[in-house]
Amino acid sequence: MFFKLLITLLTISIIIDIILKFKPKSKLALIPINYNLNRFKNREEIHCEFEIRNFSKNKETMIPRLNINYEFMDEGILENHFIKKQIILDDGVCKKTINNYWQTIIIKAGSSIKIKYILNIKKFFKKDSFIWLKVN
Repeated sequence: MFFKLLITLLTISIIIDIILKFKPKSKLALIPINYNLNRFKNREEIHCEFEIRNFSKNKETMIPRLNINYEFMDEGILENHFIKKQIILDDGVCKKTINNYWQTIIIKAGSSIKIKYILNIKKFFKKDSFIWLKVN
């Protein structure tokens, strides 16, 4: 009895592994477009633009959540700055500013959306400073 149960569980786990191996994957790609650093009198503004493209020919894909986190490094030391961030979506039809709520977006097969991420910083960067953006 125990041997039959063990063989049944092993067979089921092998079938599940095969299904997961050949299951269709998402064909979304994150493509960086441009970035600019604008210096003003008392602040700096960084504009990062990227595109999320669906390369699938017949499958729509949902983006239920988009998190963009940033880390500032100044001479290898992690720093905190006063920052105001803004996300602007451009789906080709209209531009929409995202505040604190990300509404689920569906990207149709073969299409894309552009995202502009703006950071306003109240401190000037030194020569060895950089920002690391993490898009999840």
